[in-house]
Amino acid sequence: MSKTVQIGNISVGNNQPIYVIAEIGINHNGSVEVAKKMIDGAYIAGCHAVKFQKRDPELCVPPEQRNIVRETPWGLMTYLEYRHRIELDALAYAEI
Repeated sequence: MSKTVQIGNISVGNNQPIYVIAEIGINHNGSVEVAKKMIDGAYIAGCHAVKFQKRDPELCVPPEQRNIVRETPWGLMTYLEYRHRIELDALAYAEI
């Protein structure tokens, strides 16, 4: 049995062209402008979609690592502060 689904106007599934999703993850470093540039780059490269990662730092950072100070692109800060800094919020996702 051949199964396909529609994503916008593109059929995805058996006997269909490959559907390419770019992984952006947290490479945007919390910047909406960088995220937009990465989306544009994925489009230019021929990707059909992009995927971001969204995490709650309070849940994903173990308590014993939260106050560890580390070097970041913005200087020294705790790991928990860093994780909050790189997360896009709901307004940012709505914009992109």
